Amino acid sequence: MSLKIEKEKILIVEGTDEERIFNVLIGKHLNNSDIQILPIGGKTQLINKLRILCSVSEFNKVRSLGIVRDADEDFNGAFESVCDSLRANSLSIPSGPFIKTNSTPSISVFITPNNSSNGAIENIFWEVINQTNISSCITNYFQCILTNTGSNPRSIYKGYMHAYLSANIDNPSLRFGESAENGLWDFNDNCFNLIKSFIANI
Repeated sequence: MSLKIEKEKILIVEGTDEERIFNVLIGKHLNNSDIQILPIGGKTQLINKLRILCSVSEFNKVRSLGIVRDADEDFNGAFESVCDSLRANSLSIPSGPFIKTNSTPSISVFITPNNSSNGAIENIFWEVINQTNISSCITNYFQCILTNTGSNPRSIYKGYMHAYLSANIDNPSLRFGESAENGLWDFNDNCFNLIKSFIANI
């Protein structure tokens, strides 16, 4: 992996969908051009991608490093996994999510959806959908699936997101990241306040 450090502030995200979402959120809605977004190709790649990042000669110019990853089924385990990756690369360890280290570079971690619960970034967007009438259509659909098959997706909120996007009349094939680029989300909604506050503090 060749890597070029272009800015003094770096935000590490899991994949290309997250890269697209944060590009829109940071660039268009927060009007911030000071943060470089780096997708790492999955949470298991963090330790290796940090090693590569730290080996780049320009890394000594980085003042702040933010990391966003999903809690999935284990919020505490997700945060500890990030800390293990930081420790393995001799980087400062924050005392908790959202808490910025007093170091150079400073390190801060956001565990989606809210730094305290299991889940993923999709949970944040579901909070937006859940304010609309279509939310009951989606939950009823998955209840029907559960009743007739005895199971639901392992990550129900990711399933909710796919169902919601497939209901987009103009373009039902949009991927999650593309939906942000196509203006499907109101990032001024209060549901995004916590993640926006994190970004502002990187």
